[in-house]
Formats: sequence, C-alpha cells, structure tokens
Amino acid sequence: GLIALLVVPAFRMFRFSFTPGVPDKRSHLTFAIATATVGFIVSMFFFDAFAFMQTLLVLSLLYAIAAWAMTEPVEEDPVEEDPVGGSGAEGDRAAAASEPRVPAP
Repeated sequence: GLIALLVVPAFRMFRFSFTPGVPDKRSHLTFAIATATVGFIVSMFFFDAFAFMQTLLVLSLLYAIAAWAMTEPVEEDPVEEDPVGGSGAEGDRAAAASEPRVPAP
C-alpha cells in the first residue's frame, strides 16, 4: 500500500521532470514535489507519518498540484502588437518616455 501511495507517484514525477519538451516551470515544480515526497518517505522512519495528519494533508495537496502540472495543457501566450510601436507594457513605457514631463502646478 505504501509503495502505491508514495513510491509510484515520486517515480512518475521524477520521470516527468526529465521528459524532453516539458516547460521548465512545470518540470522544476514536479521535481520539487518528488523531492519532497522522498523527504516524506525518509521521515517515516523517524516518526509515525500517518498519526500526524498535517504532514499527510500537505503531501496530498502537493500531489494535487503535481497532478495539475503533469496533466494541464500548456497554453502559448499570444503577443499582441501595440499600434504605438511596441508590444504590451514595453510600448506603454516607450510612449511614456517619449512624452515631455510637465511639472505639477
């Protein structure tokens, strides 16, 4: 039972972390959660992990975050062109920099 709960998810997260084509943010996130799982497995030798419900609850929440990171499709952020000559906030900064500053009355 413990292998299905702890070892298999950690192995799958480590494998996902090193899969080519996965965005860096998600691979780093799943790698960190897999490392936390290994820490939880090691800590089970020193205390009763299932008696302290907070640790098990935090691990379950981390598993939910890892499941999201592994299954949610990656969306590309569209870059919208600004008619002033830049894109997004950069265009706003360039337009603001080109305008003369008028002192406040």
